[in-house]
Amino acid sequence: MVCHGMDRSTLRDVTTPRESRLDELRAEFPAWAVFRSDEGTLYATRRGVTLTSEQLKLGIHQTVVAEDLPTLVELLQEQEMPR
Repeated sequence: MVCHGMDRSTLRDVTTPRESRLDELRAEFPAWAVFRSDEGTLYATRRGVTLTSEQLKLGIHQTVVAEDLPTLVELLQEQEMPR
């Protein structure tokens, strides 16, 4: 990566509103690893949990995928509900 006028440590301090919102989601849903792909797709995967086949049958997901933040929040909220 070429960074004119900045070293890599400076780049970590530069956050966009989208990155800031992802950080908020990470804090709101600490049991999930939340990230955005290079193409912009949003992913959240459960941390340190392997779901059983019974849980999967109930509609609980190991990973959820969304194209926008409101949809990702909705999916995470649905997954956080007890079943």
